[in-house]
Amino acid sequence: MGKDLLVLSFSARVENIRVARSCIRTFLGLKKVDEDEIFKIELALNEAIANIIEHTYKY
Repeated sequence: MGKDLLVLSFSARVENIRVARSCIRTFLGLKKVDEDEIFKIELALNEAIANIIEHTYKY
């Protein structure tokens, strides 16, 4: 069974969090991931990216 890989690259700007979440939601939806799991993944992604921007780039 092949594995799918999703690679995203964005500039470290808060407004790009929404874009990243949208990309992940679409990708996971195409993979038929349960809606509750998609929500949890989006929430974790949002927090992780926000922390990276805040603590790495001192936004």
